[in-house]
Amino acid sequence: MSNSIPLISIIVPVYNAEDYLRYCVDSILQQSYANLEVILVDDGAKDSSPQICDEFAAQDNRVTVIHQENGGIAKAQNTGLDAAHGEYIAFADNDDILDRHNIEYLLHALQNTGADMSKARWRQFGVSQLDEVAQEAAIGVDAPNKITVFEHPLAAYQTVFCKSLRLIGDKLGHNTEARYFNEANWCRLYKRKLWDGIRFPEGMYAQDVMVAGELYTRMGKVADLNVNLYNWLQSAGSVTHKER
Repeated sequence: MSNSIPLISIIVPVYNAEDYLRYCVDSILQQSYANLEVILVDDGAKDSSPQICDEFAAQDNRVTVIHQENGGIAKAQNTGLDAAHGEYIAFADNDDILDRHNIEYLLHALQNTGADMSKARWRQFGVSQLDEVAQEAAIGVDAPNKITVFEHPLAAYQTVFCKSLRLIGDKLGHNTEARYFNEANWCRLYKRKLWDGIRFPEGMYAQDVMVAGELYTRMGKVADLNVNLYNWLQSAGSVTHKER
């Protein structure tokens, strides 16, 4: 039987994010769900990001820092997966901000529905909104008023794309937004076993696309929360989002 307060590993690839990294890691360490293993993978950053990572590790024993030569996001994510001990796995990009209840709500949905993965909504924001978004995220949003559980996530991944069609589908009562998947692995919580034998292909563009299909094939059920739990920074200098 699973631990009622299982360990959750959050993997954060870090590269040249000194202006935003503290916002990201603070939002993780301030989660309402506290039993976390935060794995910061310094992928050969050239700015002060490695030192910032080490500062967090010195202040909070839930933080593990791994320094490696630059190899790209896929390599950093794989390093994090290899080092993770949690029963569940989450990812975050080093310049994004998690809502305070991100892990709590995603885990609650998994445990109460028996799903293999839970996912929620996200919003985009600009650099000028950093402090405002960080303050809002630290307060946290209300619990979702709807959790949708569905099967065959691979079919949804292959058929539900366009934002306008998702909105029309919702208005027609088809709950299309809940069935929307993309390849991003943030704002999701995975059962660890889904990643057994799966790693991101290194040195390739859009590495998350390459594993999405196989991951969704392994999932029996997915839980969707109709609430925004993740804040996605839009910045021209963002290394992790440039490829997206």
